Amino acid sequence: MVSDDYRKKFNELFKGLKEKEAVKIDESTLKIIDHVHTRVSYTESKRKSSLEIGLAFLTFSVALGVLLTNYLKELFTLLFPFITSLSIIGFIELSLYILQERFKRPFIETARTWRWFYHYCIDPELPVGPLLNYEKRQKSKQGYLEGLFKYAKNTLDTNPRTRLRQDIEQLFILLTTERLKNEFLKQQQGVLFYGVIASLFSLLTNLLLYNYFPTFFPEFRPYISVLIFLLFSIILFIGKVFRTTKSREPWQSISELNETE
Repeated sequence: MVSDDYRKKFNELFKGLKEKEAVKIDESTLKIIDHVHTRVSYTESKRKSSLEIGLAFLTFSVALGVLLTNYLKELFTLLFPFITSLSIIGFIELSLYILQERFKRPFIETARTWRWFYHYCIDPELPVGPLLNYEKRQKSKQGYLEGLFKYAKNTLDTNPRTRLRQDIEQLFILLTTERLKNEFLKQQQGVLFYGVIASLFSLLTNLLLYNYFPTFFPEFRPYISVLIFLLFSIILFIGKVFRTTKSREPWQSISELNETE
């Protein structure tokens, strides 16, 4: 397979590397890992902020709808498309966040960074969870100690080249994750931004129909505006939100570094 070929090529890059040179490169690699991790954490905080805004839309629209239904029914009829649109935006934002969090990154399945990820150094059969009986708790303790011994032994058996290989792959995992998280953030912010535009458009449509076409299916007029919101949102989401962002420069430029130094 192609992936196996590149794995072999990747491992062969480190065979002739001197240990002192590996240590030197690894020091700078660890610094970059820390820096990229900070960027990923920042992007993740912005994703959570977008989720909070979406939840605020959802709760606000429900509360406003209940309030207007009980006290100002005519105003509720006018604002029905806007209220419904905000609740839909909030629901989409919440659903999108859940789907993104449940997404299994394909590159994790081919990575081998046992020093960094529990996926590669902890037995998946190890019992976990709050509802463990006595037997499973004992098995979990034993599995932990066995895993600790193997992890410590593998760590002590590593050499500078092995650690560098592990750290470089971990760095590239972080860079790939950063790109993924930025795509997720773009989608979340796009749902909010273009969703609000579509909701305002549906509100304006309902107001225009109410003022200039009062006899035009008055009982269905708010639902027509909501339908317009949905159609407008679908067009914006497909054209603006759920399109993969292209890199500013072709990724192949990484191979040109030695030529430009």
